[in-house]
Amino acid sequence: MIDQKILDSLYKSNEQQLKEFLEPIPQQISPIVTQKDVTNKYMIRYFVRQVNDQLYVVEVNKQQYESFKTNPRFITVKIKWKIIGKKETTVLSSGAKIYGVDDQNRIEVETADLTFGGLRSYITSYLEYWFSEE
Repeated sequence: MIDQKILDSLYKSNEQQLKEFLEPIPQQISPIVTQKDVTNKYMIRYFVRQVNDQLYVVEVNKQQYESFKTNPRFITVKIKWKIIGKKETTVLSSGAKIYGVDDQNRIEVETADLTFGGLRSYITSYLEYWFSEE
């Protein structure tokens, strides 16, 4: 006969599965700019929100992001956040645009918000964590 503890660990009950989905709550974490981020001129920011609440957006770290990605109660998104560069967009004589930090981050947020929802309301500064290139 198989030990019940072994069976329980192999085959979680519906109650245990439900508990794993209902209990976790994302904890707000402000990102820390690393030397690697500065070298790359961008950082990755991670966000989580409940499926049914666009007002409850939380910025989290990569570990939380990964754990909430598989939880059906939450929607997750990560964005590439530019931190080094010129503040404003410049237009070359050829008409080509070189997006500044403000516009590039705004585009990232608006694109992510199409599937995430609530991110545009959550982010208030597109120059957050920005360092001038000069």
